[in-house]
Amino acid sequence: SCTSAELQRINARETYAWFLTESDITQCEIMLAAAKTVGCKEVILVYSDDNYGKSFFDWFPYYAHEQGVKLSAVVAYQKGMDLNATLKQVASQSSETHLLLCAALSDASLYIDVCNQAASFFELNAEGMYAMYTPFCADTSFDDSIINGNERSQNFRIGITPSCSPSYGFPQVLYGTRFSKPSVGEAQMYDALTIIALGAAHQMANGDRCIVN
Repeated sequence: SCTSAELQRINARETYAWFLTESDITQCEIMLAAAKTVGCKEVILVYSDDNYGKSFFDWFPYYAHEQGVKLSAVVAYQKGMDLNATLKQVASQSSETHLLLCAALSDASLYIDVCNQAASFFELNAEGMYAMYTPFCADTSFDDSIINGNERSQNFRIGITPSCSPSYGFPQVLYGTRFSKPSVGEAQMYDALTIIALGAAHQMANGDRCIVN
């Protein structure tokens, strides 16, 4: 929820609001920039029909227009939904040969549903309109059930993390040495809490009243 566009916008002017991640607005922009990079002129957005997906529903069409990418379908996905009809409709109306399927879902099981459905559809229609497609998943797809445990993990292209990578700098060299392999964003949270604690200690040492929630 910390990447929510609405949450960050509400708190943008608050002195003590401190976000350690990029917002989902930025994720929308990056996904569509990636589409152009890999040669896709057409995208489908599949988002979860909940608070997490709302930011993508609100901002993805705007950035698609800004980037000059055709948004062929926007699907509010609920677990168990059949995507075949949507994929067939897009394929029948398109003149493109490469489709980007952007998935922004709040739960790993939803990514598995969506990406496996898409893989099955394009395997069965390999001789059809699309020569290839690329699935592009949002940050919530960083889950062990996808990275390690899914038998069709090749169906996923995990492309975004909204916080610093744990593989370099402070997370890897210092935090990782002390706490073993850190998860995404964990070292940055530790850093933020340390700075808050030092600030509180400074206030207390100078006789200032200090309130930490």
